[in-house]
Amino acid sequence: MNSFYFYQVIIQRDQDKKLSTLSIHIQEYFASRSKYIPQKQSVGNKLLESARVGLFFCIHSKTDLNLVRNAVRGIRPNFPKAQVIIYNVNREIPDVIAERDLFLFGPEDFTMFWKKKPMLEEWFSKHQFDLLINFDNGKDSVRNALFSEIRADFKVGPHIEKYADMYNMMIEKTKKKMDYQEYFEQTLHYLTVLNIK
Repeated sequence: MNSFYFYQVIIQRDQDKKLSTLSIHIQEYFASRSKYIPQKQSVGNKLLESARVGLFFCIHSKTDLNLVRNAVRGIRPNFPKAQVIIYNVNREIPDVIAERDLFLFGPEDFTMFWKKKPMLEEWFSKHQFDLLINFDNGKDSVRNALFSEIRADFKVGPHIEKYADMYNMMIEKTKKKMDYQEYFEQTLHYLTVLNIK
């Protein structure tokens, strides 16, 4: 191989890597500026019989995805037609997604300036839920902004005072790390106790 060509390839790869890193930093900057949308108040009639239920999760790895899949299996008896919405923080797809009722998206579905690409924009515009449950820990402002943009009549999320107006009902977490099953059982309990039916 011609040494001049070899150095050109190395320089090009280095430039591509720098551009990619720069694009990621620009995207992260614009993402960090996104704000959540306050939720409209709702009486939440017949939530336990809702046909349109959304379950929002956030993952960082294939391990997280498997935890979500296990949690969803436990939720299915209560909400068999629930749509699972997963925001993948990493830029790599963690696994083959074969489930028809699982929607996975991440930073690659946004432009460098944190605008939704057409396919993601279409998904957001087409989906409206009766009940939407946030299974994320609730502390990340970018993920909260994304969750708030999903249209739903009644939203449930973890108790964080700063985001109180983003939900119709908040659940106190008993553990630092989100225990999906326990959190769902608490949600179900309060929806029942509050006689939201």
